[in-house]
Amino acid sequence: MDIDALKAGWKKNSGLSAEEQSHFDRLPALLQGKTTDMITVTKRQYERVITVLLGSMVVATLAMPLLTDGFTYPGSPQGFVKMMFLYQLIVLFYWAKLQTVNHLTLSDSIPERLEQLLTMFRRGLRTEITFIVSLLLGIVFVGRFFFGKGLSGLWAPDVLTAFALSVVFTGAMLWFVRKRYRAKIEELKTYLQEYRQAQVYGVVLIVSTFAWIYGTYL
Repeated sequence: MDIDALKAGWKKNSGLSAEEQSHFDRLPALLQGKTTDMITVTKRQYERVITVLLGSMVVATLAMPLLTDGFTYPGSPQGFVKMMFLYQLIVLFYWAKLQTVNHLTLSDSIPERLEQLLTMFRRGLRTEITFIVSLLLGIVFVGRFFFGKGLSGLWAPDVLTAFALSVVFTGAMLWFVRKRYRAKIEELKTYLQEYRQAQVYGVVLIVSTFAWIYGTYL
């Protein structure tokens, strides 16, 4: 029997429409492209964050002497050093995350590829949340020790106001970071579920095809 006629016969009897069959055939390539695009977008996001931070460092370096009248205000040199240290710490953090993405070698197997990305984004969410909370504590407490104030005056109105503003800002950052990561994680989980369903459906199709061939020609 002609091979093309045989394929046309089992596809017709498999119950799949032409559009469904086309999607089924193209699914691995589609998911491979989706994951590649996701990696590219993630790299660009980290590169954009690093660029903005470096630009802000330049602006702060130029503006700080003007704002402090050549660092003559009390505490201004120490404040500048602390600010630059925090900038460099944040840049280093996101540079390390960018290197993690750059050195990620994705598997050719679609499910393994999706699992790799899921693991990376879940770990990235945890590390970024930990870093943001640690940075808040560092600004509040390490900064006070840096200026020699220690734990004294923690209940002063200005300190409480600054701490409340820091908590609000940190909460907003955590919400934004979690939203960004959860969107990617949920998207990958959907892709993985769709691929597994396609695999199960493929097994069913193979079995039904052999059953149809057996019943028709044997």
